[in-house]
Amino acid sequence: TDSIVKDKVLDSKHIRLLILPHTMAIGPAEAIAIRNFVNNGGTVWADIEPGIRNGHGRYLKDLGMLDKVFGISRSEAPGKSVNKQLKLPDTNGELLFNLDPNVKLNTATASFTVDDIPILIRNTYGKGQALLFNFDTGFYSISGTGSRESGQTGRQLQPALTIKPLMLKLLKQARIKLPNLNLNNSPGLGFELTGINYGEQQLRPI
Repeated sequence: TDSIVKDKVLDSKHIRLLILPHTMAIGPAEAIAIRNFVNNGGTVWADIEPGIRNGHGRYLKDLGMLDKVFGISRSEAPGKSVNKQLKLPDTNGELLFNLDPNVKLNTATASFTVDDIPILIRNTYGKGQALLFNFDTGFYSISGTGSRESGQTGRQLQPALTIKPLMLKLLKQARIKLPNLNLNNSPGLGFELTGINYGEQQLRPI
């Protein structure tokens, strides 16, 4: 949001990790703030198709707003996702995920791929790190061949619970410690987590 720029949120020394869940639309000023944050040593995580639209929601013809941060390019115009069955590391069983098949690695590396599609993508940008989950972390199911557009899916799962072990492992690798939030009692999709202080770290959704 514009609070990234207006309130200079990312200038705080207490913020080490920025998570961008399904953040397809990013304005130029916000993109500059995020790039500076990572370049100065911050860590950014995002899932499928971050910054492929401008601040007005229009698809970008060339590079996405944050493609250089994530060290990627795309072989075709964005917005053409596919569904694939796969088992992510540290998760139980196969799940149906919505992927972007057009992502290509430039400076980034992939620790997990499926059918030559990079899924878990890491990149060093300046002094910081970027991690791209090349799938929709808010849409997957145990069975079925539905799509986000059709709304016809198998039994959908709460993402925070299903991929929680993978996320916790990646947080540990990034040396980022979070408070002991009880996700088992969370209200699920659509809930709001307000900003809190945790020791010398500040957690704030933006």
